[in-house]
Amino acid sequence: MLAGLQSILLQKDLKWPPVEEWTVSRTVVRGLYNKMFEPGGYRYDNLNLQSEKPTLSGRSESGQSICQFGPDSITLEENHCHLEKFVQVVETVLGGLDEQDIPPFFLQRVKIQCLAQPTNCQDAVQLLAGRAARVYENIGPFERPPSFFGIRFRFPPALLRRGEEEADTDDLTEEEFRRAVADGRIEEKSGFVTLRFESYAKDPCKVWMEVAASYLQSEEPLTIADIPRIVRNIKDSYVFLTENGKRFLDQFDTKPEGDADE
Repeated sequence: MLAGLQSILLQKDLKWPPVEEWTVSRTVVRGLYNKMFEPGGYRYDNLNLQSEKPTLSGRSESGQSICQFGPDSITLEENHCHLEKFVQVVETVLGGLDEQDIPPFFLQRVKIQCLAQPTNCQDAVQLLAGRAARVYENIGPFERPPSFFGIRFRFPPALLRRGEEEADTDDLTEEEFRRAVADGRIEEKSGFVTLRFESYAKDPCKVWMEVAASYLQSEEPLTIADIPRIVRNIKDSYVFLTENGKRFLDQFDTKPEGDADE
């Protein structure tokens, strides 16, 4: 089983259509920077209002913190940060903005990157190419061994019927559908999710893991008041990577039968 799971990047984007009237003003950005120095704020050391994308940033021994305002987005990013801390940053920074100053969000993107150490494979290539993909024994045509290998999955949104015969959910009314979700008879898997597992260039023994999820909000846009929904999407993405993704790899990070090397 994989061990030593650690987050190296947590990032959240909230996007709206690139309409000039919806551009967040530099006055709002400066106001947020000042507000983060108040008790209970999340302090950024630097403010850059001259760049194309006004940015609040800070640096520490573990990495950097960024809050960036694009013409159609707000981006929050933390390096080498625990999920709990990142959620606190998101809640604090977004909570420091006024709803009337920020457009509604029609898309939320979440990107999370982690590292993990195989315990029964000598490196990531052996785990991913040798066991998960089972292609290592067929690399002869290349006439050289690979030092890097990766696997990529894409998952669309899905509705899973539970505890009864699978059937199309289109036959349900909106009220019936909501009741079925609340009762657990239908499990809603929201968001488009891309999952990647690769060798880590800085340490080939470790597996680099990334989830990139997109949550479209076309019917009911998010606002600053919807921080709980924004946080839930972050947590769901994190769980998909660190629990579902890890369980997938754990199937292959097992002790080989006998003493023969793969």
